[in-house]
Amino acid sequence: MEEIPKHLYKKQWYKVIEFNIEPLTDVFKKVGEKIFRPHKLDFHQFLFITEGEADHEVDFNRIKLRKNTILPLVEGQVQQYKKHQNIEGFVIVFTSGFIIHDELSLRYLLNFSIFNTIQKPLELSCDKEVAQLIEMLYHTFINKNEFAHEELLRSYLKLILLKLEQIKQKQVDVANTATVAISLKFNQALDKHVNYNTKVSDLCNFMNVDRKKVSEAIKSTTNQTPKQLLDERIVLELKRLLAYTDLAIKEVANQLGFEETSNFTNYFKRKVGLTPSEFRRALID
Repeated sequence: MEEIPKHLYKKQWYKVIEFNIEPLTDVFKKVGEKIFRPHKLDFHQFLFITEGEADHEVDFNRIKLRKNTILPLVEGQVQQYKKHQNIEGFVIVFTSGFIIHDELSLRYLLNFSIFNTIQKPLELSCDKEVAQLIEMLYHTFINKNEFAHEELLRSYLKLILLKLEQIKQKQVDVANTATVAISLKFNQALDKHVNYNTKVSDLCNFMNVDRKKVSEAIKSTTNQTPKQLLDERIVLELKRLLAYTDLAIKEVANQLGFEETSNFTNYFKRKVGLTPSEFRRALID
């Protein structure tokens, strides 16, 4: 295994439009055993829990899924379902392309903290209004002969995103959407350019945003510095490769831009408290 398994939207079941919503139990039956193994998605997936509790893991964060909570999972994150969980709910699946049809729609992805994986918490508490909107979304989806079916789905989904964004911003105490947008843009730049040799100034140049503005936005939304987030993102990618692939330590180092394995080992030990080999062994124990 050289790469983290990725569940691809185009190669699965949702080919008519880039959107799907179905009961969680149906997804378990459809995907089978591989849903219980660590995997990435090349689409966005929201888990809405209506009954029961479940343990879930997203990028080494252990999450307790509870009734009336929703977990937004963003393209590229590594998740793992746990077996023998008694939960019910819905899985909402959509691509960026389903939301973005024009420049106005672009803000639904670029300005929302729910798509920003560097901001905690990951899971959100849902009120009755969000639950009702999800029910309406589901009933619209299964009634495929309705007038303007796809546009209705897109409208309901955008309403849900707006409500979830209101909930998230209250939970993380972010009032300025401009700072959220910069923070999310920084997160996207991290995803594209995660490498040991990448500098914060490089990311600011990629973003075409002044470094001082980036620092202020990151401080406001995460209470951290851009350098701290860069290091966290490098460590996360290293952990992913160590945990979910069979790449040799040297190969993991090379993928993230470390010219010497010893430099990688020292860096990882300094950030994690374990050597790469110790980290791998701890996953087995």
